[in-house]
Amino acid sequence: MAFSLTILKMPVVNALAVVAIAFIIYYLWRYKDIAWLPSLGMAFILGGAFGNIPERIITGYVVDWISVEWPDWLLFTRWPSFNVADASVSVGIVMYLIYILFVEERPAPAETSSNSES
Repeated sequence: MAFSLTILKMPVVNALAVVAIAFIIYYLWRYKDIAWLPSLGMAFILGGAFGNIPERIITGYVVDWISVEWPDWLLFTRWPSFNVADASVSVGIVMYLIYILFVEERPAPAETSSNSES
């Protein structure tokens, strides 16, 4: 759905956006008292999800108006077009992944007890 890379019909895309919004609200609630980074990332994702819905409902499509050209050595000359909502989702995902991969404490693995003293 991001960067205009979808083959789905708009009603399906809108339904998926509503489902995604429900999950995002759940995760915002889950992290509300734990850490600010995943909450901020989820807020960015939520804002991006809400940002495209009105345009999809009114016009039936979303206008992606930011287009970035790249040097030829990156194997393509133009990044997929996007808009502020797409950028917000991307930034939010990066923030959330940084938290999950580098900040969130993981429980220590359970030690296996060997009963070799028989």
